[in-house]
Amino acid sequence: MKEVDIMEGIQSEHVVQYHASFIVKQNIWIVMDYCAAGSASDIMKIRNCCFTESEIQLFCRDILFGLRYLHSRSKIHRDIKSG
Repeated sequence: MKEVDIMEGIQSEHVVQYHASFIVKQNIWIVMDYCAAGSASDIMKIRNCCFTESEIQLFCRDILFGLRYLHSRSKIHRDIKSG
């Protein structure tokens, strides 16, 4: 539920968008944007290789834009991962 509280109201092209959440039995279901290409880990598995340095630069740039957006709204994220 804390994640839902943080994600509500976040509007940035660099952060996956939250849409809704539902409690079904004792589970919480969180509805987020669909990422058609999958995660960075998924892309590496499909390509069967690592990213180039320039691709890594693009990932890092967009991650930093997302963090700057969150920090400007006094939000912190402690769980950034390629998955």
